[in-house]
Amino acid sequence: MDQTQAWRCIGVSLPEDPSIDYIKRVIGLPGDVITYHNKQLIINGEVIKMEYEGDYKYIESGFGYIYSDRFSEYLNEDSHSILINQEVKGLQYSNVRQFEFRDNCKYHRTGFTCEVPAGRYFYSRR
Repeated sequence: MDQTQAWRCIGVSLPEDPSIDYIKRVIGLPGDVITYHNKQLIINGEVIKMEYEGDYKYIESGFGYIYSDRFSEYLNEDSHSILINQEVKGLQYSNVRQFEFRDNCKYHRTGFTCEVPAGRYFYSRR
């Protein structure tokens, strides 16, 4: 993975079950400091630009509509769409699982800050 670049999508396996693969966006390289504060991504102190694109709704698990805001998020010339559910408030600490290098992160009510360790990458769940 030495050719991995920030903002690129790569395939990764779920640590708890390596038979499950995910596509994730790399947002942090070794040595980067990643902050997520009040639903805003900050990489090495630089606030990542977002532009509101409109409302978005979808059905989750057949239980009803989920209403979200759709944004374009920019890093240099690259952009991609993200959804932010404004009804979910702050960080849900109970949903943060135990993982290697968790000590590199500090969690607070409005988000987190993590320093990416050598030889590792930070993937977006957004």
